Amino acid sequence: GAVAGRFGAGVEKRMALPLQYSDSELGLLRAIKEASDPADLCNPEKILPVSTARSHKKGQQALPRPVLDLVSELQCRVQNSTASFICGSGSRLHGRQAGEKLSTLGLDAVLETDLDGGYITVGAGMKLSALAEEFSRLGLKAPFHSRKGTLGGLLATGQWLPPEGLLVSLSVALADGSTAQFGALSLEPGSGSGAGRLFLGSWGSYGVLLSATFALYCPVASPAREQEKPEFRAPSSGPELKFKKVFDPLGLLNPGLSQEGA
Repeated sequence: GAVAGRFGAGVEKRMALPLQYSDSELGLLRAIKEASDPADLCNPEKILPVSTARSHKKGQQALPRPVLDLVSELQCRVQNSTASFICGSGSRLHGRQAGEKLSTLGLDAVLETDLDGGYITVGAGMKLSALAEEFSRLGLKAPFHSRKGTLGGLLATGQWLPPEGLLVSLSVALADGSTAQFGALSLEPGSGSGAGRLFLGSWGSYGVLLSATFALYCPVASPAREQEKPEFRAPSSGPELKFKKVFDPLGLLNPGLSQEGA
C-alpha cells in the first residue's frame, strides 16, 4: 500500500510516510520544502513526519544489473569529483556538453508488469515507441502518441509531460550516487509523488532518470503536453538553482547548463 496524496495526508497520515520512504528520501523531501519555503510559512508542520520518526520502509527489490552499473559508475565519479554529461539516444544540448558522458541507453527493459495492479515499470532508456508496443502487446491502447526518443530524454527535456494519472512514479539516481523513488504503486497519486515531477523538464541537471511507472488502465482526463522542439532554458537565479543545490550541491550533473545560467 501507499499513503494517498489526498485528504488527510497533511496531518493524519504524515506519521505513516516513514513506511513508504527511506530516511534519505524523507530528508530529500524536507530539503525541497526548505528550498521552496525557507521561512516555513506554507502549511508548517504538515505532510512531512517529525524529525524523530525513523524510516520503516521495507527493503527495495534488487536493482537490475544495468541500473547497478550506472549507479556504481556515478558513485565512482563522485569520489573523484568527476562531472557527468547525461545522454540517452541523442542530445539536444549541443554545445553545452561538459563532463564525461553517462549513457542511459542500457536501461531499456521492462522491469515489471502487473495486470492486476494496473501498472508497468520500464527503464528510462526505453524508447517511447517501444512502450507503446508493450501496451499493444498487453491488448491495450497506449494513451499517448508515439514519438522518437527515450523516455528519460523526453521526460527530462520536457518534450513529453504525461499527466499525473498516467505517470505513477519515478526512480532517479542523484549526483552522489544514491537512488530515490518518488510516488508509489497505488490507484491514487501517492503522497510525495509531486516531487518527482521536478525532474520533468530539468534537462538532467537534478539527477538521472532510471525508471518510470505508468498506469495501464487509468483514464487520462487531459492529453499529455508535448513539444516537438522544447526550448532549452538554462537554470535561472530563481527556484531552479535552489533545487539544483538540493539535488546536486557539487554541480556534477550536466554542469554545462549551470555554467550557461551563471
